[in-house]
Amino acid sequence: MGAGRLVADPSHVTAEFAILVEDAWQSHGVGGLLARHAVNCARDWGLQELRGETEANNLRMRGLIADLGFTEHSPGPHGPVTVRRSLVPAGAS
Repeated sequence: MGAGRLVADPSHVTAEFAILVEDAWQSHGVGGLLARHAVNCARDWGLQELRGETEANNLRMRGLIADLGFTEHSPGPHGPVTVRRSLVPAGAS
């Protein structure tokens, strides 16, 4: 159906995340389930930030990650879109 992956940096501060959902299972909530689980695992691991990348034309994924609080950082309208989400609670230093 799908797979999710988190790869933390050696200092265990940030992690790259990736979500892949088989075509037949897209639009059934699998991507959202995997993405929320990745965020929760990263929090449980004590990570400070999650990072990922998606294609500019992948509007479903961009909508999902926006709903989960990620911000987009795009070098241009046609290249890959880098996304980031802080896991540090507001007001924490």
